[in-house]
Amino acid sequence: MNYSCAPIDGNSEMLVASLPISFVCVLLCLATVIFVFKQKLHKILFYRLAMYQILSAMEFSIVWIVVAAIRFATYKYSLNSIAAIDALLLGSSFMKLMFTFWISIHLFALAVFH
Repeated sequence: MNYSCAPIDGNSEMLVASLPISFVCVLLCLATVIFVFKQKLHKILFYRLAMYQILSAMEFSIVWIVVAAIRFATYKYSLNSIAAIDALLLGSSFMKLMFTFWISIHLFALAVFH
């Protein structure tokens, strides 16, 4: 039998290794979000700031899963798929950075003006 699969190289091995971690991260973040909303903790500033980080971590993990799917769905690594992967990773990293910056602004304002 001749099975065809995507070629494995160093980057692909990294994606395969990070997939289970990404799935676990998404599940834990989702459970945490449900718990926080169920306990009505999102009304407290500290928990709301933590929720920003949790949501950005969940989004980052989902992007890693999508990147792995794109990478293994395309057998030929065309320029379009590489550009899509780079755009997803860049956008996801930017979102994580912006959430971290937003939390820093909140904590600084809380420390100075409270």
